[in-house]
Amino acid sequence: RLKEQQLKHVLLEGRGDEVGTSAYNLVLGERRAKNVKHYLQQLGLSLDVKTTSYGKDRPLCFEHSPDCMQKNRSVHFVVKE
Repeated sequence: RLKEQQLKHVLLEGRGDEVGTSAYNLVLGERRAKNVKHYLQQLGLSLDVKTTSYGKDRPLCFEHSPDCMQKNRSVHFVVKE
């Protein structure tokens, strides 16, 4: 589907959950984002892909539950024009 969209620029935002230190979660978020970038490259997509990590400092879900923590352990695509 990404090939069909003919996207040119994508920012991959890696995140972590509330467990561990901010520094630990920044590293995990960056690793997640870089793994997704590598996967996209293996697919042969010709995208300008940047990565960043927000660790646990910019959660997507604020509840203190296992489901919420799982949502925060993620990589989100931000399409850049």
